[in-house]
Amino acid sequence: GILRKELNKQGLRIAVYEENSTANKEQRILDAFDAPLSAKALYVHKKIALTPFLTQMREWTPTSYKGKDDALDAVAGCLLSEPIRMPSFTVQNKKVWEGWQGKGESFIAETSFSFN
Repeated sequence: GILRKELNKQGLRIAVYEENSTANKEQRILDAFDAPLSAKALYVHKKIALTPFLTQMREWTPTSYKGKDDALDAVAGCLLSEPIRMPSFTVQNKKVWEGWQGKGESFIAETSFSFN
């Protein structure tokens, strides 16, 4: 509600999707960050260093953390709401993945496995 009010004040016509979560906050944060961190696919802008996010990320533990975790929770919500985007790649000079919409082509991979 606050975000919508501020956007309207600025004259910005932006849709805001409101979602309430009933999941455990600690589990939601773990679910959101686990895959991107494991894949080393989480990048942040240098201005993030001026926010509480990095401190919260460094100090947070899922079982016993009693400090602030609002920044972590907000980013977790964003990560969980985004579709997984696969990068394009090439196999035998054929681009096989155009984007996350599913425009890929199928192909038969040559292998040297022996099934004896």
